[in-house]
Amino acid sequence: MAGENTVEKVRQANDIVDVIGEYFPLHKAGSNYKALCPFHQEKTPSFVVSPDKQLFHCFGCGESGNLYNFVMKIEGLDFPEALRRMAERVNINISDTGDRHYRRNKQVKESILALNSRAAEFYHKVLFSVAGKKALTYLQKRGLNKKIIKEFKLGYAPGGSFLTRHALDNGVSSEELLKSGLSDKGRSGTFRDKFAERVIFPIHDERGQVRGFGGRVMDSSRQPKYLNTAQTPVFEKKQIIYGLYQGKETIREKKRIILLEGYMDVISAHQHGIKEAVAALGTAITRDHIYKIKHWVDDVVLSLDCDDSGFQAAEKGVDLLADSQISSRVCILPQGNDPEDIIRENPAEFSEYIKKSQDGMEWRIHRSIEKAGGKDTPEKKAAAVKDLVSVLKKIKNAVKREEVRKAIAEELNISERAVMQVMGKSERDLSLFKEKLEFNRLSREEKIYRELLHIALKHGHLNENLKEALKYDVDNMYAELFRRYISESGGDVQKALSSGEESKKILSKLSLMPLNDEDPQEYLNELMNALERLEQEKRYRVLSSEIRKLVVENNPQQLKEKNREFKKLARELKGCKNEASADIF
Repeated sequence: MAGENTVEKVRQANDIVDVIGEYFPLHKAGSNYKALCPFHQEKTPSFVVSPDKQLFHCFGCGESGNLYNFVMKIEGLDFPEALRRMAERVNINISDTGDRHYRRNKQVKESILALNSRAAEFYHKVLFSVAGKKALTYLQKRGLNKKIIKEFKLGYAPGGSFLTRHALDNGVSSEELLKSGLSDKGRSGTFRDKFAERVIFPIHDERGQVRGFGGRVMDSSRQPKYLNTAQTPVFEKKQIIYGLYQGKETIREKKRIILLEGYMDVISAHQHGIKEAVAALGTAITRDHIYKIKHWVDDVVLSLDCDDSGFQAAEKGVDLLADSQISSRVCILPQGNDPEDIIRENPAEFSEYIKKSQDGMEWRIHRSIEKAGGKDTPEKKAAAVKDLVSVLKKIKNAVKREEVRKAIAEELNISERAVMQVMGKSERDLSLFKEKLEFNRLSREEKIYRELLHIALKHGHLNENLKEALKYDVDNMYAELFRRYISESGGDVQKALSSGEESKKILSKLSLMPLNDEDPQEYLNELMNALERLEQEKRYRVLSSEIRKLVVENNPQQLKEKNREFKKLARELKGCKNEASADIF
C-alpha cells in the first residue's frame, strides 16, 4: 500500500469541497457547505462539508469521514482504488510509490476477470457442440431461442473437469482457479470443475464483464438445483443485478426495472421484449442494488414468485425502497404461476399484470393485515401496526413518513396518534432527539471528555490549556480519543481519523457540530472544574474505603492522617455544591 506521505500528498491536493461538488451541488452555509445527503433520502439538507477540516458528516444518517471515506462510499471502492482515483484526478503518479498491495489486488482482479471471460467463451462454445446437445435441447424446451441464448452467452459445463485440466495445462495456476470460483478441491486433493454437467448462466456486471456464474442441473434429482459462484475478489452476490447489462438501454429509456426472481425469468422476459426485467441474485433486493440503480430508475416493480419466499422478498424490497427516491410497485401473479411460465405462454398477459401492479406501500399495509389475520379486532390491528412500524422507522424523509403513517391509520381506521404511540417516540426532530439521547446515555466523565474533545476540534488555539486534562487517569472511549487527538495526532484531525470507524464518526460529527457556548474559554474552565470535582469524588470514595479498613485493623496513626485528609476533602466538596461549575451536566 502507498506510504503515509503519498496518501497525505494526494489528499491535500484534492479539496474535499471540489470533489464532492462534482457529484452534486453544495451550498454555502457559514464557513461550511451543505447539501441533501447522497446516502439517505431527506428533504432538509443535513450533509455538511468543512473546507477547513476537510471532513464531511451527515447529521441525519451518521455517514462521515474524509475525502477517501466519501469516495469509497459513493463509488463502492476499497481504499487503494479510492487513492488511485484521487491521484489520477490531480495527475499525481503513484505507480512507483511502492503501492504493491494495490497493484497485486488489481492484478488478481484482472486475472480472474480474464479467466471468467475465457471460461464463458468455453462454456458457450460447448453448448453448441455435440457435448452440449442435451443442454441446448433443454434450454429450447424451456422456450429459449438461439438468439437470446447467444445474447446472454448461455453455456454448458461438461463433466470430467475438462475446464480445470485445460486451464492448468495452459499455465493457469490452481490458486487462480480456486480464487475465481471456477474450480474446487476434492477430498482427495485433486482439482475439479465446480459447475460440471450444468447449464451455465454467465453473470455480467453493468459494463459487461463476467463476474461469476450460475449453474443449473438438468436432472431435478441432483442437488443443489442451482449453484452460484461463491464470493471472490470480483464477485459479491448482493451487488450484482442480473440482466442489467443486457437491458440497460431500455431501463434508461423507461426509467424503471421489473425485478424477477431467477435467471430464466429474466431471459424469457428479454426474449419477449420486456428488456427492463432483471433479477437480484438471492431473491431479495439489497441496499447495494438500490444504490446501483438509483441514478437509472424512478420505479421498481417487484414481480416475484407467488410463495412465502417471494412474499418475504417483496416485503423487504418495499421496506428498503420506502427510504429511497424510487417508488415501488408489487405485481401479484395467480397462485402457482411463475413469471417465466406466464411470459412464455402469453407475454401480453404478463404485461397486463405489470400494468395492474399495486402501489408498494399499499400492498405492504394489506400484507401486514393479512399476516395479522385481519383487522376486525383491536389485537389484530395492533399486530399489523407493530409490523408496519418497522417500515416507518426506516423512512427518514419526514413528509413521506407522515404520508405512510396516514395511510396505515386510514386503512386500519385508527388515529395517527395511535400509530405514533406504537412507534414509542415523537418524530418532530429525529436527528436532534437521537443526539440528545446518545449524550444523555453517557456517564459524567464521558460527557466531560466529549466536550473537551469538541472544544479541541473547534478551537485549536486552546489546545495548550486542554493539555491540563491529560493528567487525569480516566478510562473511557472519549478520554482515550481526546488523549490521542491532543498527544499523538498533535491536533491534526486527519491523522486522528485513522483510529477506527467509531472514532471517525465521533471526530467528524463534533468537528462539524457547533459548540453550544459563546465563550469557549469559560466553558473549558467549567469543564476542568467539573473534572477536578470528579477526581475529588473518586478520592473521597477511596479514602472512605481505606478508613473503614484502618478501623478494622486498629491503626490509629494512619487513621488520624486519613481522617484529616478525608475531612478536608469533604469541606472542599461541600463548598463546590453551590457553584455553577461544580456539575454542569
